[in-house]
Amino acid sequence: MFDTSKKNSSESEVQQAFGFYDVVLNSMVEGLYTVDLDGAVFSMNPAAERMLGWSLDEIRGQKMHNVMHYKHKDGTLFAIEECMVRSVLQKGKVIKDREDVFVRRDGSCFDVMYSSSPLRERRRLIGYVILFHEITERKRAAAMLDRYRLLSERSTDIIWFADTDGNFVDVNAAAIKTYGYTREEFLGMNLRDIRHASTHQELAGQINVAAGSGIHFESLHVRKDGTVFPVDVKANGGEFGDEKLVMGIVRDVSERKNSEAALRESEERRQLAQEAGQVGVWEWDIAKGTTYWSEMMWTFFGEEPRDVNPDEEFWSSHVHMSDRERVKAHIRQVVESQETRFHDEFRITNKDGTVRWIESTAQVSRDGSGAATRIYGVNIDITERKDTEARIRLSENQLRLVTNAVPALISYVDSSERFRFVNQKFTEWFGIPSDQFLGKRVKDVVGIQAYRVIKPQIDAALTGDKCAIETVLNYKHAGTRYVHMSYVPDIGVDGTIYGYYGLTHDLSELKRSQDLLRSSEDRISLMMESFTDYAIFSLDHEGRIDSWNKGAETIFGYSQDEIIGRSSEILFTSEDVAKSVPNAQMRIARQKGRALDDRWHLRKDGARFFASGVMMPLFVGNVLTGYAKIASDLTEKERRAEELQQAHDELERRVGERTIELARSNKALIEEMAERDIAERQRIDLLGRLVTSQEFERRRIARDLHDQLGQPVTALRLKIASLAEFSADNADISTRVERLQEISERLDSEVSFLAWELRPTALDDLGLVEAVGAFVDEWSRHYEIAAEFHSSGLSNERLELETETHLYRITQEALNNILKHAKAKNVTVLLEKRDSTVTLIIEDDGAGFDPAKNVDKGEVSKGLGLVGMGERAALIGGNVEIESARGKGVTIYVRIPVYN
Repeated sequence: MFDTSKKNSSESEVQQAFGFYDVVLNSMVEGLYTVDLDGAVFSMNPAAERMLGWSLDEIRGQKMHNVMHYKHKDGTLFAIEECMVRSVLQKGKVIKDREDVFVRRDGSCFDVMYSSSPLRERRRLIGYVILFHEITERKRAAAMLDRYRLLSERSTDIIWFADTDGNFVDVNAAAIKTYGYTREEFLGMNLRDIRHASTHQELAGQINVAAGSGIHFESLHVRKDGTVFPVDVKANGGEFGDEKLVMGIVRDVSERKNSEAALRESEERRQLAQEAGQVGVWEWDIAKGTTYWSEMMWTFFGEEPRDVNPDEEFWSSHVHMSDRERVKAHIRQVVESQETRFHDEFRITNKDGTVRWIESTAQVSRDGSGAATRIYGVNIDITERKDTEARIRLSENQLRLVTNAVPALISYVDSSERFRFVNQKFTEWFGIPSDQFLGKRVKDVVGIQAYRVIKPQIDAALTGDKCAIETVLNYKHAGTRYVHMSYVPDIGVDGTIYGYYGLTHDLSELKRSQDLLRSSEDRISLMMESFTDYAIFSLDHEGRIDSWNKGAETIFGYSQDEIIGRSSEILFTSEDVAKSVPNAQMRIARQKGRALDDRWHLRKDGARFFASGVMMPLFVGNVLTGYAKIASDLTEKERRAEELQQAHDELERRVGERTIELARSNKALIEEMAERDIAERQRIDLLGRLVTSQEFERRRIARDLHDQLGQPVTALRLKIASLAEFSADNADISTRVERLQEISERLDSEVSFLAWELRPTALDDLGLVEAVGAFVDEWSRHYEIAAEFHSSGLSNERLELETETHLYRITQEALNNILKHAKAKNVTVLLEKRDSTVTLIIEDDGAGFDPAKNVDKGEVSKGLGLVGMGERAALIGGNVEIESARGKGVTIYVRIPVYN
C-alpha cells in the first residue's frame, strides 16, 4: 500500500503558502492594484476597492486609463495614457512616494501618496503594481498650519513669546516691522532690550504676574533706532512643554497718548480731538455736571452729536448689557476711591445693533480733599484686535481638532528646533500631554539616538529644502516603528525661514506586510528546495517547465538548466504522449482544480518508474498563468513500506512474547501483595493487642505500686518522722535521721511519679487535654526543663479512649526522648483539633539530628523510639512526621483523623 500522508501534507502546505498572499493583501490598510502589460487592471485589494469605489469584479480586465483618473492642479481630470504606462514599464522605472489627487468612482477627490514599480514573475515583466494611501487629512492639517501662521503674520498687533526670564522665543512680522530688528536678532534678545531703562525695575514683577494670572499694563518701548514710544501690553502665561512661556500682545498707543496729553489743555481739546483720528476723546466734569464727547465718540455709536447725561444715559443706552453693570461699578469705584487712573475693555451696541469692542483709558483729577472733580480719557475701537484674538483661538482649536483626527504625527518646529505645535498623536506615541511638548527641543523629546538619524533632514528643512526619510525609530509608548517622515520648511514672503512642518506617517504595518510577502516567497522557495523526496515543478500555460526543485532533479535525473523551457512531455512514456495524457491532465486540472496522476514516468536515462502525483492550476486573479505539479517515486516508497511492515510484524511478535511474560510477573506480584496485605493486617492486629495488653499491664503495675509500695513507703516516712522526734537531743543521730527523711521523701515522690507515668488517673477521669497538660507541667517541674502546653478546639470534648491513650503515650515518649537526647532548654506542646483532624505538635530547641541521614539507617528510630510513635499513630489511622537539623532542634507532627 502507498502511504499518502506525506503527499497530503505537502499539498496542504503548498495551498497554505499560496493562500498566504490573499491574507496579506486583505489585511493591508494601503490600497494596492496591479496592471498588466496592456494597461488592464487584473487585481485589487479590499483597501483599494474601498478608497476608489470600484469592486475588483467591475474593474478587472478594463483599461486603467478608462477608470483610473487623476485631478490636475487646474481642476481638470486626466487619465494615464497607455503609451505612458508602456514607457514606464519598458524603462523599468520605479516611482516612490509621489503625491497626487485620485478621483473616486463617484467623482469625489482625495489626496494620496503612491509608489509604483514593475511587476515581474520569474524575471519576466508582466505589468506593474501601484501601492497608495490617503493623505487628505495630512494635507488639510498642513494647510491649517499655514493659515495659523498667516493669521499671526497678518495681525497688525505685535505678538511675541518669551520665557520666564524675558528671553524672546518667537515674534510675528508686526514686531519685526515695529522695532526694526530681524527675527534672528530677536531670538538672541531679552524684553529688557526693547523697554525703556525707566521700566526695567518693574519688568520681573510683571513677567511673574503674567505667567500666573495674566496682566494688562502700559509701558515705554524703544526701537532699534533709539526712538521711544508708549505701548499697551496684554500678557498671559502658559505651560509649553517643559518651559513656561509668556505671550504678549502689544499695541503702539502713541496716538492715544498724544490725545491724552492734548486733553490736558482744555481750550485745545476740540481741535486735538479732531486730529486724533480713530481715537474718541471724552470728558466728564463731575463738579459742573457736564460731559464732552468728540465726534469720533459719536461715530463709534453711529449717532449724531448731542448732549449727554453724564450719569445714566451713556451707560444705559450704549454699553452692552453683559458689561453694563460691571463698567458702572468700575467707574464708581474709581471715583469714590483714591485711584487716579481708569482702564477697561467693554462692548458697545450701535444704533443699528452692531456690537463693537472699546478700550477706554482715563485720568482722574481730584481736589485738595481727594474728591474726584474731573475724569477725561480716550476710547479706542479694538474690535479688530478682539476679532483677531478670537480668530487665532478658533483657528488653533480647529487646527488641533483636525490634526488630532489625522492618524499621523503632525508638528510645527521653529528655527531653534523647538516644538510650537503638535497633534494628539504625539501624546499617544510619547506618553506626554500635547501642551507639554511646546517649547521643548526636538532632541530632548525624541532622544539622542533618534535625533542623530533625523538631524540631516532637520538641517535641510531649516535651509529651505523639502525632504523626507524612511527609517526605523523607537518611541516611548508606541514602541519600534517604521515611519515615513516629511519636512516642509516654513518660508516667509521675505525668504526668512521660520521653522518647518513635520509629518510622520506610520508605515509599520505596510512594511510588515511587504516583509511578510517577501518572507512568504522565500519560504515557498526554501520549502520547494527542501522537499528532496518530492518532485515539485511548475509549467506555463502551454505546458513548458519553468521551475524545477532538487527533488525533481533527484527523481527524474534532469538538472534545472537541462529541463527549464522544455515541454513536460519529456517526462511521460511514449505511449502516454501518443494518447495526449499531458494535455488531458492540464485540462482536468483547469476544470476540477486538480488532476491526480498515478502512472509510469521516464527518467533522463530512459529508465521507467512508477510515480504518484497531483497537478493544480495557477491563477493570478482569473487569468491562468500555468500549473504546479508534485510527484513522488513510489518504487523506493514501496520498498520502504515493505521494510516497515516487516519491522512492524517483528515488533508485534516481540510485544506478544513480552506481554505473556509481564502477565506472569503481574500474577506473581498480585499474589505476593495479597500475602503481604494479610501479614500486615495480622501485624497490626497483633500490635493492637500488644498495646492493649501493655496499657492493661501499666494500669495494674501503677495500682500495685500505689497500693503495695506506696503505702509502706508512707509508713516508713511516718516511722522516720517519729524517730526524728525521739532523737532530737542527739545531734549525730538527728543528722542521720534527717538524711533518712530526705531519702524517704524522694523515694515516695519517685514512686508516685512512676505510678502516675504508668497510668495517670486524669486521662480516665478528665480526658486527654487535662491529662497531657498535667503531664507536661509535672514533667517540666520534675526535670526542671521549661515546657509550655497549648490546646485548641478540644474544650469540653472527649475523643475515643484508644485515641486519647495513644496520643498521651506519644507525648510521653517524645518528652522522654527530649530528656535523654535533645539537651533542650525549652519545649512546646500543642494539641488542636481542626475539622476532622487532631494534630499533636512537640517542638524543642535542642541538639537536633539529620532525619534523612539517620532515620534511613534506623539508628535514630531505634534510639528515640520514633518507630513506636509511628506504630501507635498508625493503630488509630494517623501518621508521624519529623522535621529536624543538627543544632536546630526537633519538631514532631502527629495527625490523627477523628469522626464525630
